[in-house]
Amino acid sequence: ERGSNQEVSEGLYKWSQQGGKRRRSNLIQVLQSLIARLLDKTIVQAKEKLSSDSADLSFSSLTLKLTETLQVPEECRDGLRAACQTLQLIAAGFMSQPPSSSSSSTSANRARSDLLLSCVVPSLDSLVLIFRHALLSQINSSSGNLQGWRDFEEELGLPHLEHLPLLLGTRAKALFVGLSLVKDGVPPTTLVVSRTSPFEDARWQLSGSQLSILSCYFESEVGTKLMQGKRVEGGEGHGPRKEFFINTCNDVQSKWSLHQAEQGHADLNLRGNRLEASSEMPHVLANSSPGDRIN
Repeated sequence: ERGSNQEVSEGLYKWSQQGGKRRRSNLIQVLQSLIARLLDKTIVQAKEKLSSDSADLSFSSLTLKLTETLQVPEECRDGLRAACQTLQLIAAGFMSQPPSSSSSSTSANRARSDLLLSCVVPSLDSLVLIFRHALLSQINSSSGNLQGWRDFEEELGLPHLEHLPLLLGTRAKALFVGLSLVKDGVPPTTLVVSRTSPFEDARWQLSGSQLSILSCYFESEVGTKLMQGKRVEGGEGHGPRKEFFINTCNDVQSKWSLHQAEQGHADLNLRGNRLEASSEMPHVLANSSPGDRIN
């Protein structure tokens, strides 16, 4: 049965490649319309079924609550899988073509990005995001959650979305990456960093570490909690971890920002194709660093 789905997908993909841009574009629209007719209504019903207190449900409780609503009819499952696999093949074909660096190819690169975006399936993306909070709140059991998601897909009659990443938006992709990286049983890695230099502080603590969930703490002179012999702020979990990555990115970017070097003066003259500098230039350069601006 799966082999027949794969044959249908590969046949449609080859057919679309032989007919040029118009045929490929039309096929993408037809496949998106087919998937939308199968899933959009059930996704809306699932969201309506979730009450305000459903945000605190565990992944297993959420699947029990929504399984009946999200069921794909038996007679439609092969068609859904084939449509999704075909879109993945079309998008992957464009991903294998590196974008051009020439300025004349800006429009071609934009068209490539638009096509990749046209292969993202909104209903599948929305479905994954319904469960995002529940999966992130149980991040220490990510492998078990991933297997639970696979079982859930089988029960609903959905394709395996972890193998169809080009059909998902960035947040849904990131969720599957997170579920796949860390094995169950690996303890969290504790990080104690300052807010002013989180990158340098973390670099030494993570040296040689295996993949694990980060348990982040920020140093604080008035903190009431002790971690690794240091006073830290009271927060823990997903909030401080998210803050750590934001601060680390800002820390790294700041090292490449422009700064004012020690002022110096030297004369530069352009003669034909030669650039001539006055005798003060070596002294000016000796007190400069890569990235300093020349006025």
